[in-house]
Order: sequence, then structure tokens, then C-alpha cells
Amino acid sequence: MRVARDLSDQDVLAIRHLYESQFPALEGTGWNIDVDAINKLWREHPPKIPGTVLPGETDSILLKLQGLGLTASVERRETQLGPNERVFALLPKGADFVRYIEGANR
Repeated sequence: MRVARDLSDQDVLAIRHLYESQFPALEGTGWNIDVDAINKLWREHPPKIPGTVLPGETDSILLKLQGLGLTASVERRETQLGPNERVFALLPKGADFVRYIEGANR
């Protein structure tokens, strides 16, 4: 509940995007984060958070989620992504949070 109180609507949309784009791949690996796989998923499903205007806003949201232990920054592969992109992976606690929110909204 503490985490839920600290998140804005945009924060929740960002963690939900990561959940929808990364959860199937991560769950199948036992949460063993493969940097190359995360970079590929990031390239195929870049975060699009409604209401963010500046590129730095998305980074700020994802860094906040990292500070709460819901996501983790991973190494960017130069062969897959542009030089100014930050790449984030969903963590198990982030997946648990999304499922909690989904359950609360039913």
C-alpha cells in the first residue's frame, strides 16, 4: 500500500507497460534478467506513457520506479538501441504490484 500511495497515474501506466511488454518473457526465465532480451523487448515495445511530453519525463518516471524496487536499469546494447536511451526491466516486485492493482480494481 505504501508504494501505491507514492505513485502517480503516469507511474502506474509506466509499470503496467513494462508488465505487459516484459512479463511473459521474464516469467519464463525464473526472473533471470537477460540484458540482450530486455534490450530487444525495449526496442520492440518502447514505453509510451500518456501525458509525458519531454523525453526526460519517461526516464524520471522509470527511475522513480527503480527507487521503489519495481524496475531495474539494465545495460543498453549499442547494437540494438540509440545512444541516449535508458533501458529498464520489470522486477518481480513490480509484477506483484501490477497484479495487486489489477485485483484491487475488480
